[in-house]
Amino acid sequence: MKTAKVILPALVFYSIQSFAQNNGAASNSIVGTWTETTDTLREIKIISPTHVFFIVLNKDSFLIAGAGTYTIEGNKYTEHLQYANVDFNAMKGFTFDYDVQGDKFMQKGTLTMSDGSQVPINHTFTRVKSDKAYEGPHVGTWNQLSSTYTDSSGAKHSHTNATHIRFQIVTPTHWMRISMHENKFENAMEGTYTMDGNKWKVMIDNASFPASGMNVEITSRQEGNKMYWSGTVKDANGKQTNKFEDLFERVNVK
Repeated sequence: MKTAKVILPALVFYSIQSFAQNNGAASNSIVGTWTETTDTLREIKIISPTHVFFIVLNKDSFLIAGAGTYTIEGNKYTEHLQYANVDFNAMKGFTFDYDVQGDKFMQKGTLTMSDGSQVPINHTFTRVKSDKAYEGPHVGTWNQLSSTYTDSSGAKHSHTNATHIRFQIVTPTHWMRISMHENKFENAMEGTYTMDGNKWKVMIDNASFPASGMNVEITSRQEGNKMYWSGTVKDANGKQTNKFEDLFERVNVK
C-alpha cells in the first residue's frame, strides 16, 4: 500500500505536464501523440499546436485525466490546466524543461504539492505513429455546445454547455475527450478513428468507464467554426445504446 501511495501522487503530478498553450513560438516537434509506460503505469498524451490532453492508467485501470492549454518560452513550457479529475489548484511548479529528440519527448521539473512536499518529474515519452492520418477541418480542439440523445430504453435527453462540458481534441490520427458536469469530472476517453468522406468510425482505446467493444459511428458536417455530429453507439454485442445529435464549436486560442 505504501508503494501505491507513492506512485499515484507522482503519476498525478507528472501527468499535469500535459497542459499547454502555444503562443505561436512552440516548435512543431512537440505536436503529436505521445506515450510513456513506467512499471504498471501508462500515460497517453496528445499535444496540438494549442492544447494538451492526457489520460493515465494503472495497467488498464483509469487513474487521471486532464486537459488545458500551454505556453512555451525557449526550452520551458508551462501548463494551464482547465479540466481534470484531480484538483491541481493548490499545486505549484507547472513550468518544465523540455526537449524533443527524434521520436522522444523529455520533460523535467519539480511539482510542489499542496502540503509543501516536492515531487521530481523526469519523463521520456515516445511518439505514437500511425499509418492512417486524416487531415481536414475536423482537426482541432472543440467544445460541445449542445447534445440530444436517445438511450437504450428509448428515453430522450438533452443538455447544453451551461451545465455539461465536453472538451475534445481531434488530431489527424487520434482523439481524446474529457467530460464535466456542474464542474465535476464525469469521464474521459481516447482512441483512434477512421474516416470515409464525412463518415467516421471511432475506436475507444482507453476510458474511465468500461468501453471494451464499443462501436461508435458518426456522420459529420462543418459550417465555419461549427461541427455537427449525428451517430450511434453500440455495445460489444451490437446492441444500440445511444443515438445522438451533437453540436461543437472550435476552440480558438488567442
